[in-house]
Amino acid sequence: MKASMRWAAIIGLALLAMGCTEVRQTTESELVPFKTVKEADPTLLKGESKVVQKGEPGIRTVVHKSIYGWSGKESQKKIPGEMSLEPRNEIIKVGSRTEIVLDVNSRFAALQITIEAASLFPKGYGEGRARIATDAIAIKGTVKNIGARSARTDTITDLGLVHPTFDNDVLIVTGKPGGLLGPGQSVSKVWAISLRKGSQKATGVDDIGQFGVTTRGSIGIGNAVNGEIKSLAGLPRVN
Repeated sequence: MKASMRWAAIIGLALLAMGCTEVRQTTESELVPFKTVKEADPTLLKGESKVVQKGEPGIRTVVHKSIYGWSGKESQKKIPGEMSLEPRNEIIKVGSRTEIVLDVNSRFAALQITIEAASLFPKGYGEGRARIATDAIAIKGTVKNIGARSARTDTITDLGLVHPTFDNDVLIVTGKPGGLLGPGQSVSKVWAISLRKGSQKATGVDDIGQFGVTTRGSIGIGNAVNGEIKSLAGLPRVN
């Protein structure tokens, strides 16, 4: 009996020499960051964005487990607990709509042409007397008077098309008959043209992305208007 007690004392002293440990736990709440989700929105222009749902962080319980020995704190462990409030994602609508905006400025008018859609059509595009006998291209958009006085939308708002098949010559795309716009007013417009180069039908024009478009008009001697050439690639189809 005495021997067993003696061995127990020896083991106890050994444990003390190795260091007695103590475990402490503390519980607290912490914020959980929300995620940002981006969604394409065809009603917004590319480069535009809109927050449709604000993000809110969640809350969860966290247990901090600390182990102490004779020398002090020896280790600490963070144990995530249950979520008491789920985080709410922030949702951002990102514009996917493609448009081409061309400004036409002269001493007669200040107009803005917005091109919203473009398509290639096989023989027979249009209706009635406006029916195009050969393959055609149609462009849809609006013309807005951004000047301080009324202005006509005649040949000044005709468009010019550039395509490798045309050897970079410009085909003039005419629209509906012109009208008078007051300051700030706008009108929808459709431009269309037969895909011919002179008397020859153009070939190799089956890809809308190969076309460039510019403003091209004449409003009197010495008053030609030319806009920056931009690609029709990526535009929606004309309905």
